Amino acid sequence: MVREGVPSPPDLDPLAIVEASPAAVLRKDQSGWVGLFSSDAFIEDPVGAARYTGPQRMAAFWRVFIAPQRSVVFRPRREFVSPTVVVRQVTIETVTPVAAEPLEVEAILEYRLRGSIITSMRAFWNPRGPVIWHLQRGLRGWLGLVRHGGRLLTGLGPGAALAFGRAMMPALSPQRAQSLFAELAAAPRDAWLQTMRDVNIEAIGLPDQSGPGHEPTRDPTWVWAGLRGEGGVRRVEAVTIGGSHAAAILTGNGPDVAAIARVEHGRIAELLLLGGSSPRSVH
Repeated sequence: MVREGVPSPPDLDPLAIVEASPAAVLRKDQSGWVGLFSSDAFIEDPVGAARYTGPQRMAAFWRVFIAPQRSVVFRPRREFVSPTVVVRQVTIETVTPVAAEPLEVEAILEYRLRGSIITSMRAFWNPRGPVIWHLQRGLRGWLGLVRHGGRLLTGLGPGAALAFGRAMMPALSPQRAQSLFAELAAAPRDAWLQTMRDVNIEAIGLPDQSGPGHEPTRDPTWVWAGLRGEGGVRRVEAVTIGGSHAAAILTGNGPDVAAIARVEHGRIAELLLLGGSSPRSVH
């Protein structure tokens, strides 16, 4: 057992730590799942909905969202790993009580770590997709949505229910998110540096040997070198929005990079760039 605040061994595997979360979900181990998180941890699933902090609220989240499902399987597509942050691009396959065929959701998951414990998990996925999927299943799907709404209201409270409704209408449009990431991936150097001048940047493991490895950097000049090299243009894939946040994968011009941004007044205000793609990634 690893206690909070106790230093972790140097050979700790951050990916194995976060993989324990979907493993606990698959075997329906609520207490084991909650135990993976620190006492002050939070989950935001999906981003743009409510934030659930601490073991009691996380257990309530489990009872509302996870327990009713017959099975939930995470199928990784790409994984980006550092000692303190792990980002996974996954397909989540859920077998619900509504139908035998699984509901599939594309998601980008961000985990923050402190040693061997998870301190936060944010899940970027579009809640409209599962709602439409249920509506297409006819009466059973409609009743499934009604039952879920009742569980959400009674299990997590009216505030969480309203927040989930707000997540259906994010503050950031898909078009604007795509445009911002496209600028990040392809803008000329001087324009890029000007745009990033006031952005709170956290860049980890970008593909530049002159950089500081897995130590985060906030220097836009170094970030440009790590992300764009000699000015190469990257492609933007898997853009997913949540509230005023967006996530995407930047491909080409070297190893893939995960990007997560918070947007204010139509501009990027905070930006996480995470390289360090795991050799166990599935593309």
